[in-house]
Amino acid sequence: TKRDLDGTRRTLWQNKRLFFCTPQTMENDLRDGVCPAHDVVCLVIDEAHRAKGNHAYCGVVKQLWERNVQFRLLALTATPGHDVQEVQSVV
Repeated sequence: TKRDLDGTRRTLWQNKRLFFCTPQTMENDLRDGVCPAHDVVCLVIDEAHRAKGNHAYCGVVKQLWERNVQFRLLALTATPGHDVQEVQSVV
């Protein structure tokens, strides 16, 4: 993953509007204060059926919620689950 001269992505997070990254990258950058959480407006999660338990997607959403960030969440998947309960367990 691309980094700034200081070894982080802080400048990128501050100066760009759209990011394609792994959930682990965003989770780590939120945790480390590199990604300005209050600037997140929309989070798109691909393969959302994996967003359960301790998955990094869940960590990203949890960190945004803990910071009272108001954002939209678009969760995409081709395989949501076999029943309503399984579908509702995602994110």
